Amino acid sequence: MVDLGTPPTNPFPETWPAGVSADGTVVIVVAGFVAYGQVYRWENGYTVELYTGPWLPGDARATGVSADASVVVGYLPVKWTEGNRLLWTATRWQQSALGPVQYSRDLLRPDVDGQQSYAYGVSSDGLVVVGAASGLEGYWPSQAFRWVDGTAVGLGTLGGPSSTAYAASADGSVIVGRADTTDGVTEAFRWQEGRMFALGMPPGDWAGASATGVSADGAIIVGHAWTADGNDASAVEPFIWDEAHGTRSFTELLTQNGIDLTDWDLRDADISADGRVIVGNGYHISLDRQEAWIVTIPEPSTPAGLATLAAALLLAHFWRKRKR
Repeated sequence: MVDLGTPPTNPFPETWPAGVSADGTVVIVVAGFVAYGQVYRWENGYTVELYTGPWLPGDARATGVSADASVVVGYLPVKWTEGNRLLWTATRWQQSALGPVQYSRDLLRPDVDGQQSYAYGVSSDGLVVVGAASGLEGYWPSQAFRWVDGTAVGLGTLGGPSSTAYAASADGSVIVGRADTTDGVTEAFRWQEGRMFALGMPPGDWAGASATGVSADGAIIVGHAWTADGNDASAVEPFIWDEAHGTRSFTELLTQNGIDLTDWDLRDADISADGRVIVGNGYHISLDRQEAWIVTIPEPSTPAGLATLAAALLLAHFWRKRKR
């Protein structure tokens, strides 16, 4: 294990990882307070500070990185309103093609009449950015968007007032997130070829759900569902979805395949590009604390491979990036 430490030019002692390149050599790090601050590129040391000014330097947030770390996405504070409310704008940092490693910055949704936006995910090649913005095509308070070639296009909702996109497949053709329905329920969605589909709830009495991760080919989706009391650690449940099986409780799936989870309440989940590694966080009951976990699924690399699961739950101290 390597301690990344803190950037020498940053006064804050705390750092959070915002993303890692496909080969693991580059880490995008936020140094500041509660995952907000200055954004840095780490490559055998802190090499580049991504530009975060001139509005409120020190308050940036990075949320995703392309496969080669040439593109970083997140959001920047634009201004304080008269009501002392901070407005944010989705941001895409692009590495320069020539010369030393430097990043230019594009604001994907400029602040207009109080509108704001957030970028949460990026395709592997960095060409597609997803997130949520207010004011797109008349939706308020927000609508999921897909940004390509300088244009953010709203993805719509499931009939309700708002939606948010959190992740994209490798080529950006499949997008996942959460959206409101006409019944006022928030459901996880899968968007492809201009259409948004609700994934449904895992078995049980759940009030809402959100998709937060997708495999590179778009075939496997993970996320979490919650009850009406979503602040209770035991009231959130990770799920896994594929076309053949639909939405299933990930906890029940592990239990059915011999993994003892009596000492755990699993919560959020994310997924690797090949769909074989699921990570997340949960409440470790006997230790009375939140911890991270990882499950590795052997070949074949689909949820059906869980029939011969020999999964390992590896524990680490909790670092939480909640997407709710």
